[in-house]
Amino acid sequence: MSRSSTWRRSPSDAASWHQDEALRATIFLLRELGPTRFVLREEGESRSVTVSLGDPHTCSCPVFQREKDLCKHVCWVLLKKFQLPRENDYAFQLGLVEREISQLLLGAHRARTPRVTPKCSEQKAGGDGLLQKKIDPEDVCPVCQEVLLQKRLPVSYCRYGCGNSVHITCMKVWAEHQATADRDAMVKCPLCREDFAPLKLLLEEVRNSSKLMSRAEKERQDRHLGIVCQGCQKRNQQWTLVDADPECQGLTTSPPESAVTPEQVVQALPQMKVAASSKLLEPGWQCRLCLNAFCVGQRVRRLPCNHKFHTSCIDQWLTSTSSSCPLDGQEVCTPPTWAQPNNGEESRAQQDLFVPGRGLLLGSPAGGQRASKRLVKPREMAGQHHAGQEGLCQGLRGVALCVEVLPPGRRHSRECRQ
Repeated sequence: MSRSSTWRRSPSDAASWHQDEALRATIFLLRELGPTRFVLREEGESRSVTVSLGDPHTCSCPVFQREKDLCKHVCWVLLKKFQLPRENDYAFQLGLVEREISQLLLGAHRARTPRVTPKCSEQKAGGDGLLQKKIDPEDVCPVCQEVLLQKRLPVSYCRYGCGNSVHITCMKVWAEHQATADRDAMVKCPLCREDFAPLKLLLEEVRNSSKLMSRAEKERQDRHLGIVCQGCQKRNQQWTLVDADPECQGLTTSPPESAVTPEQVVQALPQMKVAASSKLLEPGWQCRLCLNAFCVGQRVRRLPCNHKFHTSCIDQWLTSTSSSCPLDGQEVCTPPTWAQPNNGEESRAQQDLFVPGRGLLLGSPAGGQRASKRLVKPREMAGQHHAGQEGLCQGLRGVALCVEVLPPGRRHSRECRQ
């Protein structure tokens, strides 16, 4: 079988770059024109592109027309839609012949794992629509092709067809592509093509689900976001590698083995019982760990970042997985970290405990040395370092508290005593 393009043994630099772009980007699958032809739109873009797989692959985007190599849209279809591993030979070819396309459609590259056949969706009490199906760990959104339980974005579900879940933001893009203007009209499901939900209900879910997104989630993920970094003691700065920052020399780069939250700290977090008049029962409000809606009588726990989860869901997460919020990463309780001695310095270890929400760094010299501590009044400048002294001055929201630990005979600088 003849091939129009040369068979590649390894991806080109351009193909590898566009694969990275495809894995980072949020792209919506708006329409399937056939088994190998798709209409896509990237988040934030107004124009749609059409991708066709074949020999060769084609795309209507300007990058493909200019470079004549795989663009991020073709890579997205191969890596996300068909779930090809990026090291698979089919993932970086300029085209695939008919036999290879058939293998791709049959999913010959996927691992064969047994899966329980899902039960039919149950009818709601009163006969008004279906209940939401349970979300499995491997379930993906049919529009953005992201794993639902890994992305942890609010979801809606098909109420009159299949009961499957879809990201609310993706359904909004899907409804806009269908050009549905009547608020009482029904939006079609991208999976079963039956009635998904009324557009009016979907817009209400969009409005309420936006309240679940914190500022930290909407900001760039490489920023400190106002929280003092335990390494460089700065805020609102770009994250850098510890090894590349001279101010962070000596800090360990690996997290502690037991980076979970103590049980007594978890139980001290505020919780509430969902009442019949609670706004948590409005469309779009849900626990973003299990992606199920809140119900009357359920226990809900609130973290310091104001995210709310089912008590059973967040307690299991904090005590067995992480000590931070699963959505924005804000610490609930930070275990002590150890500063390693630098080369050429006297061997010494110092234990630091960072208290989130307070901006305090508590330290104690090793060896039981006597140390002085001084608490100073607030000042407007925060995050300043003290040259030639042990310890750091730091603060939060413009208030700095110096809790330095100094060896005997050393005094705090004039700035600390102001």
